[in-house]
Amino acid sequence: MNKNQVEKVIWWALKNLLGNLLPFIPFGFLLPIAYPRIKAFFKVFLVGMFAVLFIEIFQYMTRLGSFDIDDIILNMVAVLTKIVGCGLGAKVCGYKNYQCLRIGV
Repeated sequence: MNKNQVEKVIWWALKNLLGNLLPFIPFGFLLPIAYPRIKAFFKVFLVGMFAVLFIEIFQYMTRLGSFDIDDIILNMVAVLTKIVGCGLGAKVCGYKNYQCLRIGV
């Protein structure tokens, strides 16, 4: 591979990662705020999974995009970033209760 081809591959990978991660990171933050009953990890996971699957199936049916398993995985990683990040932050800081999970922020 020459330098130009390597740059194209890197650009494609970066675009794929950012295009799948960035739009769904706010989902994990805003979902518990908009719907206070959805604060538990499992509930956020399920609602996020249904939303991601809906978008992917819509893309498949309308042929406006592609139905890729890597898109589903990356989108779910983005949705769960808040929950996992909050849990890790609470452990590192020594919090006994996960305050950021309870208030949805």
